[in-house]
Amino acid sequence: MHIPIILTNLTNIRGPRPFCQHPNAYPITRMKRTISISDAKSHLSELVGRMMYAGDHIIVERHGKAVAVMVPIEDYTEYQQSKREQKQVIAQERSHDVLPGLR
Repeated sequence: MHIPIILTNLTNIRGPRPFCQHPNAYPITRMKRTISISDAKSHLSELVGRMMYAGDHIIVERHGKAVAVMVPIEDYTEYQQSKREQKQVIAQERSHDVLPGLR
């Protein structure tokens, strides 16, 4: 079953807007967007749709300073896995750096 997703353009989001006006059209490229925290609050449902269906990354600002990033769950999961792998590599390197007599 195909469910049409209607993603409208928000006037307060900075960045490219790849969305077609046709309600069944999906954007092809991921976009990084910046939005104020008050606008994010007002348009949360639409922003979640942009993340889910377009893969957008949304930077949330408070008083002009970036304070949070909203990303699709798949990207967050990949990020967590990458961090775990980095920690494992660092732990292995540290265990090999210890002097033989101090293990």
